[in-house]
Amino acid sequence: MKLVRRISIAALVLPLAACNLSTGMRASGGETAPTSPPSEPPSELHGTAAVQALNAIRSDARDCGGEFMPAVADVGWSDALEDAAQGHSDDLAENLHDSLSHTGSDGLGAGERIANVGYNAASWAENIAAGTSYDTVDAVMVGWLESPGHCRNLMNPNVTEIGLALTTAAETRYRHYWTLKLARPQN
Repeated sequence: MKLVRRISIAALVLPLAACNLSTGMRASGGETAPTSPPSEPPSELHGTAAVQALNAIRSDARDCGGEFMPAVADVGWSDALEDAAQGHSDDLAENLHDSLSHTGSDGLGAGERIANVGYNAASWAENIAAGTSYDTVDAVMVGWLESPGHCRNLMNPNVTEIGLALTTAAETRYRHYWTLKLARPQN
């Protein structure tokens, strides 16, 4: 029996600096980023903590693969973006579990999934990741920071809201399937 556990993510539970990175994992685009050793993900996380953690990342200028990214404004939480993220994480775990793609099993892309939850985006970005070592929000955020394209999305000055989701499917190749939606609504 395939066990799929959905966890709506909204927190960075540990400080990013405290991560002990020792193993590799697959990130979107086929890049390998170091991660922390596997452990069971927390059962409940809170949006306020995730926003605070991402805002801490965005508050410092960064080098994203050789591209300087200045510090940028804070983001807030969006339940609609979380819903879009959760739908894609569920799809990755249930239907695309041996691959990692921004295109869902239904052929829809990231922007279409955002629109389908009623979010009218002026700009948007999506980060996805999967791997047994991506077992915490900290681990996946560190992986994204070490991937130039994902880092640029985290530091994107044109987004103002986020939604983050994790689906855990114990019997699949990657086990943990993450989706982060970043967007700015139309005025």
